[in-house]
Amino acid sequence: MKNKRAFSLLALLLAALFVFAGCGGAVEKPAPTGSEVGGSEVGPVPQSSANPGVKITLGDFTGMSYNDALTAVAASNLYVQTATYVVSDKPYGTVIDQNPKPSTQVDPGSYVTLTLSDGSQVVTKPTVKEGDSINYGMYCGSGIPWIVLKVESNKILITTEYAIDYYPFNNADTDTTWETSSIRAWLNGEFLNNSFTEEERARIISSSLPAYKNSAYEETPQGKDTIDKIFLLSVQAVKKYFTSDAKRRCSAPFSEPDNIGSWWLKTMGKDSHSAAFVDYNGVIHEEGASINNDDYCVRPAMWITL
Repeated sequence: MKNKRAFSLLALLLAALFVFAGCGGAVEKPAPTGSEVGGSEVGPVPQSSANPGVKITLGDFTGMSYNDALTAVAASNLYVQTATYVVSDKPYGTVIDQNPKPSTQVDPGSYVTLTLSDGSQVVTKPTVKEGDSINYGMYCGSGIPWIVLKVESNKILITTEYAIDYYPFNNADTDTTWETSSIRAWLNGEFLNNSFTEEERARIISSSLPAYKNSAYEETPQGKDTIDKIFLLSVQAVKKYFTSDAKRRCSAPFSEPDNIGSWWLKTMGKDSHSAAFVDYNGVIHEEGASINNDDYCVRPAMWITL
């Protein structure tokens, strides 16, 4: 009886040893599960690697959404561990950092830590469209209304809704271009510095302005291209953005809306002593008026960021 019990115990022991030996004594790495943030394995199970000894060049997962990054990491035969969310102006859940960094050589099955945006600093850009009116800056104690002429992805071209003041194109009756004019110096000096806050000035874009020829007076020198924050519209721009005389009519400064004034353009006229303008009927005069005439108005234009 004792021999039978001893034999049974020996058989059980041998069976246990056999099972352990059949498994090779190894414990397989568990597949990642769950989606908890803060150190746990997450995301899809990585694909099996045909060459486990070959290094993997880590891709760049920044800018991806969290779900897209999980899929991309798993496709590279890697595991994801997410860090805590951090304050950011990127949309919620966007990957803004990773460790290891892109292009790092890692072993298959390694871990990648992703840092995600909490979306708390996302700034919603104002929605504007061409033809809208916005207020920007102050002049002579009043806010300045502007008309939106063109909208691009992150900036808008605007011009004042009415003329802001009377000013000669140039103080002296000498050979002049937009580049050398008194009005350009005033707009980008006194007007710019006194009419806008520091924050508003930071949004005004330095714009490259070609010195287009006057198609009616091509021999008139137009000077060099300039880079300006504030400028006058050219003849070409006025024809493009104001498609009728009625749309070009503009109220004179310090007056009732029905008191229409004439306003300067940056294009030189029939000679270097004249500059093109739009009259009170909205008609464009490419021959121009005398540059030192102070009965004409200023209607500034500029690009600003949204």
